[in-house]
Amino acid sequence: MPRPLSVACLLTLTLLTRPAAAEQCEPREAVSFDLPTNGATVPPNVRFRVYVYKGCSTIPPGPPSQFRLVNAAGTPTPLRRVEWAGYREFAPLRPLAAGRYTFQHRHAAHKAGYTLWKSKTQVRVNGAVDLLPPRLGGRLNMTARPIWGSIYWSPCEARPGWELSIKARFTRARDASVGASSHDDLIYYLKRKPLQGGAWTIHRTFRPHTQGYSASHDWKQEHEWGQRFQYQLGVRDRAGNSVLQSRTFTLELPQRPLKRWWRGGRS
Repeated sequence: MPRPLSVACLLTLTLLTRPAAAEQCEPREAVSFDLPTNGATVPPNVRFRVYVYKGCSTIPPGPPSQFRLVNAAGTPTPLRRVEWAGYREFAPLRPLAAGRYTFQHRHAAHKAGYTLWKSKTQVRVNGAVDLLPPRLGGRLNMTARPIWGSIYWSPCEARPGWELSIKARFTRARDASVGASSHDDLIYYLKRKPLQGGAWTIHRTFRPHTQGYSASHDWKQEHEWGQRFQYQLGVRDRAGNSVLQSRTFTLELPQRPLKRWWRGGRS
């Protein structure tokens, strides 16, 4: 999950305006959240998903971020941490009792210690434990083509150049609890491996564009011209139930086109 370009640029400009001997940019934990909607109804085995990464900051590194789940009385609920696709999923050790719960976060303060706990989402637990994975039918279809776009030379500098534009099309997943309640908020992922051999790895996680039962996801990249990969589509719900399509799709990425001239230089 890349950081917004504007943040990277702001940090770079901040550093450039400071003397070289001044405070240095030190990596510090940063967090983004992928949580149930505030006020949503969730199953007793719901998971709370966060993405933790190292960001550039002039603030001295501190202790790692902390997360907790408290009930309506403010009592913390024991959680276990599950690593999945670069995310941390916080799951209750036992199915939660019916009621309201708040997922909270706190991080290192500017000085010693932590900030106060801050609520990130509040949910209502109701219904039965969700043990059924979503249904994912249909077939995956993918295309790739070169486009004349922008190549990033640094976090803040882009120049014209060739990019790969890749698009995946598939049938939207269905889940028994979606529509009847807000128990599940599905996240899709693409696994892949080189055609020449190697291990399957999760290449991307995303939420697709949907139209009826059809769904799609597209992205751009600058590298891997001419390489061939096998892809497999999967989907995961809020309770950690996952399913993969049984069929895979082989995609050969096109070769990078010959250099193209444009005003001011060439690619």
